[in-house]
Amino acid sequence: MKRLFFTIIFILIGIINYAQTVGDFRTPLMFADGQPTAWSDPNSWERWDGVAWVVPSYAPADTNNVEIVANAYYVIDANASVNNILIEGKLAFWGNQGDYTMNISNGLIVTGEFVCIANSAWVNSDNSVTVYGDINNYGIISFYEDNGSYYCGADFILKGGSCFFNLNNGSTTNLTTLIPQKNSIDDVINFVYDGGQLGAYGIETIGFLYLYEGTSSVGTFKLSGNGTYGFPLFNYFGSEYGVNQNCLILQYMALTY
Repeated sequence: MKRLFFTIIFILIGIINYAQTVGDFRTPLMFADGQPTAWSDPNSWERWDGVAWVVPSYAPADTNNVEIVANAYYVIDANASVNNILIEGKLAFWGNQGDYTMNISNGLIVTGEFVCIANSAWVNSDNSVTVYGDINNYGIISFYEDNGSYYCGADFILKGGSCFFNLNNGSTTNLTTLIPQKNSIDDVINFVYDGGQLGAYGIETIGFLYLYEGTSSVGTFKLSGNGTYGFPLFNYFGSEYGVNQNCLILQYMALTY
C-alpha cells in the first residue's frame, strides 16, 4: 500500500484556503486516483520547503498542515498527528489495520470523507480522533461501521478551548461517541447543526454525546442551527462515567425536535 508524488491544487468551495507555509503536506497528484495509500509512508506525501514541493523524509506531524486532495484515499496505519487538516478526498481507519489515534492540534475541515471501514474478518477496531480546534463538515464524517461480525469505530474527543462544530447543509455526520474534554467549564462547544444527516448508527434512541468521566472539566455545550432531528443528542449511559461538578451544560437548544 506504499505510493509516491504531486503538483498544485486549490479548494474552490468558497470557505477555506490554507496559505502555503513551510512544512505543509499535501497529496502528490499521481495519488489522486482513489487507490488506498498508507498515511505513514513518507513517499505518500509531498512537503513545501519554502521554495518547492519535495518528497519528505517523514510523514506529517503535529506541527504540519495537511491537505488530502480530491480523489486521494489515505488509510491510517499508525498513530498520527497534524496541525490543521483539510480532507477533500478520503481518510479512513481500516478494521484490519489495528487500533490507532488521530490527533489534530487545531482545525478539521471535511469536504470529502473521514470514515471507519469494517474490513476485518477476525477483530474489532477501536480508534480515536482528538480535535483541539474548530470542526467544519461539508462532506461525510462517519465513525462507525459494522460488517455483521466485527466493527470499526472511533471515539470523537473534543479538547482545548472554545470551538465550533459546524454540520453544514448537505453533510453527513454519524457518531456513536462524542466526548467533550475541554479545558474548563467556560470553554464552549458551539454545536451548529444547519442540515444534512445526523445519526448514531441505530442507537439514535439513546443518542451519542457521552459525558466524560473522572475529574476533568468538560466545558459548556451549546446546540443551535436550522436542522431537524428526531432522537436524543445525549447518551444517558454517559451517567456511568461519574461526571464531576464541572460537568457539561446544554445551554440552549434551537433545533426542531
